[in-house]
Amino acid sequence: MTVRPVRDAVLREEVRKVIGREVEIPDRPGYGGAGAPGKMLEEQLHIQANNQDLPDAGRWEVKYTSDTSYLTLFHKESRRPSVVADLVRECGWESGEHVSFRHTIWGRSARGFEVRVGPERVSVYNARHPDIAPYWDINDLTNSAVTKLRNLLLVSGRVEKSRGRRTVKFEAARMYSGFRFSEFCAGLREGRIAVDFDARTAGGGIRNHGTKFRTRTRYLARLYKDAERVRA
Repeated sequence: MTVRPVRDAVLREEVRKVIGREVEIPDRPGYGGAGAPGKMLEEQLHIQANNQDLPDAGRWEVKYTSDTSYLTLFHKESRRPSVVADLVRECGWESGEHVSFRHTIWGRSARGFEVRVGPERVSVYNARHPDIAPYWDINDLTNSAVTKLRNLLLVSGRVEKSRGRRTVKFEAARMYSGFRFSEFCAGLREGRIAVDFDARTAGGGIRNHGTKFRTRTRYLARLYKDAERVRA
């Protein structure tokens, strides 16, 4: 996928035009989930999101938030991807017809999981299951986080439903620059950034919806050197 380069001044001007705008979310496949507002934002800004370790708009990663849910910073599977299946089978719990391991770990969790940050790797450890320990090399995390998130455009808004219609109104925007990986590691250690697993059994196998690193929007300013509010 080719990422469309966008000059900073052009992107800032496009964002100004979006603030205060209310658009209808189409009632068609691809727009039914929680990701629909973000997809509408990308369309309004004329950019195409990607699942690579690359920003959406040249130098800028673009994200939407309602401020009512956690913000996914990026996806990154463990160095041993098969460990997710072990987590489901050994540490999961029954959820309907499936065995599920949907677990968000903010430093430590009530189920005994702990995020450990060392000089060479980040790992998730549970004393009851010491052999099942997902881990990420620091160099891998650095490359993914810094490349994807060096500069972040965050647009907040709200979704309204009325008479079978859904609309999203984009209310505010901030541009964050100068991602600080040291603060990212501190956030993992202190429980301000979570490791989020979302996997379950399916058809005799495992369906993994991706391992995510997530945070609350109020902590973003600590992850960046500079933050600028974009005004309409």
